[in-house]
Amino acid sequence: MTERGRSLTEMLGTLAIVGILSVVGIWGYKHIVNSHETNTILHDINMMAHTCAAQLVMMDRTECALSDFSNKIDDKYPVSAQRVNQDYFKLVVSNIPQSICQELLNKGMPLASQIIPFTCVETNQFEWTFHKNLEGAVSTKFCRSDLDCNVCGVCQIADGQSQGICIGSCATPAHACETNEDCNTENECMVCDTESNMCKNGCERVEYLESSGTQYIDTGIYGTEDLETELICQQLQRNASSNGKGIFGAFTSTSANSYYLYQQGEAISHWQVGFGSYLNTSTEIDLNKHTFNFSNYKVYMDGTEIASLNTGSMNTTPYTLLLFNTHRNNGTLYDALPQRFYSVKFIRNGVLVRDYIPVHVELKTDGRQNCMFDKVSKKLFCSKTNTDFIVP
Repeated sequence: MTERGRSLTEMLGTLAIVGILSVVGIWGYKHIVNSHETNTILHDINMMAHTCAAQLVMMDRTECALSDFSNKIDDKYPVSAQRVNQDYFKLVVSNIPQSICQELLNKGMPLASQIIPFTCVETNQFEWTFHKNLEGAVSTKFCRSDLDCNVCGVCQIADGQSQGICIGSCATPAHACETNEDCNTENECMVCDTESNMCKNGCERVEYLESSGTQYIDTGIYGTEDLETELICQQLQRNASSNGKGIFGAFTSTSANSYYLYQQGEAISHWQVGFGSYLNTSTEIDLNKHTFNFSNYKVYMDGTEIASLNTGSMNTTPYTLLLFNTHRNNGTLYDALPQRFYSVKFIRNGVLVRDYIPVHVELKTDGRQNCMFDKVSKKLFCSKTNTDFIVP
């Protein structure tokens, strides 16, 4: 009798199958563990939210105490309760790994009026904000970009996914109102719904604001050497004249007082930038969308350095920085050409002081409905002229 063993191919095939089953088993086990821990967190947060609400409403306490619970969920995740204002409180959980964070995002929290996961971006905390009456909840909204979210929302998309979930909101949580003034004292994008007498979001986020060349926005910010700026803008027409055409900032005859970007008209129209002193660049104007960054006496366009300016001589600009135009000597303005702004950010000493996004405003503002909304101050910045911007 001839005895035959397994061939090398059969052995390798068996090992491959075992390996695949092991990987699938490990993945399945991790998924089960993550799902269990996510459900445990949500269950305990739900119980804590009800406890806090009862303390604030029925017991008329000034703070929320979680003494009836352990200070940790499942002995892993520390929890803290914080009073936000008279009507709202928040629960913050720490030490959450990213995989659990994503599970929490996917499941949501129906009682919460605001959900902010920090762990997916920068730290390992997850935060829920609740109304003391557990009302004014927002549902989880799926998105493909920030434009799908509320004016203050951000679309959180996991790696390899085509869509994500809207997170965060600076909108004033819903409360009763009779007039718009009852809603927009802290957030100018909020208006009063006359049918329900409840505050609601009155702004629709749009892709950009477009000027005809006559509109401009005053940011109220002065240019300083510690101010970092990010502009995402697009010129729609090249400058054919010898005069400069304003885009952004403040320019004075004393170069140390300048902080600006505009079109310098010559044989070839090109960008001119200033940051404490000015320098004509050789980068030609085109009609595409670009990102400009002013930082540490350098100017970048789409990540590439286009100007390195003199340092040590920057003074505060005597005039505020403009969008869609440039402040010049004596506070007058340059001429401007049609252009679009998609977003603007100002950072001073590492702190975000302005974060502008374009919006269409439901409530007319002196006849102007297309404005920039600052997510930091929660204020609307509309054209200083009598004409309105164009939106898509």
